[in-house]
Amino acid sequence: MRLALFAALGTACILAPASAAPPKPKLVTIDLKMNPAGAEAAGYRVPQRLEVSAEKPTSVKKEPAYKGTPSYGTLHLGSAKENAVLVVLDRTEGADPVLYLDANGDGDLTNDPGVKLERREQKAQNPDTGEVKVIRVQHSGEAKVNAHYEGGKAEPVRIAIFHLVDLQRPANDPLKNLVLYDRGYAREGEADLGGKKHKVLLLDEEATGRFDRADHPEGSPPHVSLLVDRNDDGTFDRRYERYDLAKPFNIGGTTYELGKIDPAGARLTLMPSDKQVAEVPIPPSLGVGQPALAFSAKDMSGKSVQFPSVYKGKVVMLDFWATWCPPCREEVPHLVAAYKKHHGEGFEILGVSLDRPDQEETVRKFLDEHEMTWSQVYDPKAAEPVLATKYFIESIPSAFLVDGTTGKILAADEELRGDQLEETLKKALANRRQ
Repeated sequence: MRLALFAALGTACILAPASAAPPKPKLVTIDLKMNPAGAEAAGYRVPQRLEVSAEKPTSVKKEPAYKGTPSYGTLHLGSAKENAVLVVLDRTEGADPVLYLDANGDGDLTNDPGVKLERREQKAQNPDTGEVKVIRVQHSGEAKVNAHYEGGKAEPVRIAIFHLVDLQRPANDPLKNLVLYDRGYAREGEADLGGKKHKVLLLDEEATGRFDRADHPEGSPPHVSLLVDRNDDGTFDRRYERYDLAKPFNIGGTTYELGKIDPAGARLTLMPSDKQVAEVPIPPSLGVGQPALAFSAKDMSGKSVQFPSVYKGKVVMLDFWATWCPPCREEVPHLVAAYKKHHGEGFEILGVSLDRPDQEETVRKFLDEHEMTWSQVYDPKAAEPVLATKYFIESIPSAFLVDGTTGKILAADEELRGDQLEETLKKALANRRQ
């Protein structure tokens, strides 16, 4: 909320001298260069689904000698009529798959660079027998392919590829025939918005190679996003620096809307809008080295928690999660193991559950079953999630590791997930003892 402040001298208000009206904002034209790996700067992924099958596309002209059984799929990148990119997943029982992409679009799968897939296993321990086994295997890689546009123009772009096999699901599970992919590329440039120049990214969120399809149904995710580094810190934060080009948006007090954009995204024009929308405020920085946002809350046992001051002398992980969130559940074994191992050394966890308002008993049962014995605050997502809103949480799991003495953030998110959690904790606890 903005407060207008007025100064007075005695009984007279001080009036500013009359001045000319500010000039009307003009059309903004932004020239953007393609960066094949530019989407990394956005800091988030938007996975797309590609179903593969035994049916061979007619566009296949030449193939390698497969080791197993090939499954075929087709991506479409760009606005040209001929814009297909063949994808082949070669699978052999008991072996890692091999991936082929027709990167140059000539129908020949033997003259393109190979796609190296990295294997990542997720393991789980049987609580009764203690047996540890692999429950999921993910293979991931990336490839440079061409997006094709009218006039024979081609742009090299990077596509990230993922294939996940859940060994707990039946052998005929249809999910095994899905390949996930997302845009690794982005258009980059600089724009004068709200009277100030900012770095910008233009993202084709659905990895179609098309930047000119901004319109989308109400309530569905954006097709094309514009990221503006409003605070000029060299990074883009999607919570307050990401704009859906299908809707008007406000930067620096001026409301803009999309004018024109070409299919390849090389040039974008924004025009001042007659519509008025509020400017999204820039929140306090929550990066490493910055102070965590203090709050007071009651945990699920009824105990009052003053965060982070109650954790003086300790290192505390503030963990936003929910029982309905599969990635959150996958992190639980890592959290439990870390808590058991390091709690005696001064490691604490404060969980913040974003389950629905009527799911408190479900949360309690989940905590008991998974030995999550640390403090939990119930912050229902469907109600007004006070703490999630305060921390600008848009996706979960999301976590911050905080020094309880200084109140400063030591690490966040990816550094606190999976195998990285142990290394991050060891470093933080060692520094605390020095």
